[in-house]
Amino acid sequence: NRTPARPRFKTGTIFRHGDPERKVDIVILGDGYSKADMDKFRRDARHFNEAMFSTSPFRERKKEFNVWTVEVISEDSGIPKPDKNIWKRTALGMQYNTFGSARYILGTDNKALRDAAGLVPYDAIIVLINDNRYGGGGIYNLYATTFTKTDAPGMEWQMDYVYVHEFGHSFAGLGDEYYSSQVSYESFYQKSVEPWEPNITALVRKDRLKWQQFIEPGTPIPTPWEKARYDSLARERSKLDRLAADYYAKREPIISRQREILKNSAFAGKVGAFEGAGYESRGLYRPAVDCRMFSLSLTDFDPVCKAALERVIDYFTR
Repeated sequence: NRTPARPRFKTGTIFRHGDPERKVDIVILGDGYSKADMDKFRRDARHFNEAMFSTSPFRERKKEFNVWTVEVISEDSGIPKPDKNIWKRTALGMQYNTFGSARYILGTDNKALRDAAGLVPYDAIIVLINDNRYGGGGIYNLYATTFTKTDAPGMEWQMDYVYVHEFGHSFAGLGDEYYSSQVSYESFYQKSVEPWEPNITALVRKDRLKWQQFIEPGTPIPTPWEKARYDSLARERSKLDRLAADYYAKREPIISRQREILKNSAFAGKVGAFEGAGYESRGLYRPAVDCRMFSLSLTDFDPVCKAALERVIDYFTR
């Protein structure tokens, strides 16, 4: 028999609401979980699934999803950190330092990934990473990843943020709306060309804004916001060493002030065209002053991002 052997990993169900042909099927895998870590994987899968379905629009449309798990066993606990010369033997080959970014987690062993995911029905893949460095990744129509441990007291919420944020990338093709964090990309967008992502615009045609139906009469385009103040704090934050022991203690007061700016902005809660998106401070615009795709917070998706997510849910279920 020359049929390739399929991996012998245990499968499970967090919830099932119907026939996979009529539901969105999510499979949760793990990498860097040894056999001794499987209880943690099960706890993690339940925790992050709850974080997802506590967030709109997933909360309201929960019954249109099935969520499966595959208990992928790695030889070692944790995943590689090439910048620290830390190497691990893992089942799916995920690692930090993708594209040279300390926090970007992806892998290239697509066969191992698909063999594991294919043990259950799936439309979308999420990989939980059994490691404690902040990080994750999400590629449209491929998969999303998130870290699942932290050594920083009180910072556990960041894992929930990353889980949902990265799923926004992989599930609905949402673009990053932030522009002040360090990334591996430079000049990712041509500002003379309208981005394909549903939540970023170059305002090539102001009279044909892709989310025009969400804009109230009288909202100015571009839409003013307190960008100079926000950017000043972002520059202060960028000077901090992300891997330093006191990073979070120094960062928190800066982030708190940024959140206040977004919360009290004149057009907070409104849809417009706010400058700063897609890793670019100038020339690209996002739909709302704040969104799960913009700030490091547990804020909701803005109306444009919600609509994009719901279009994908509709595609699989209707």
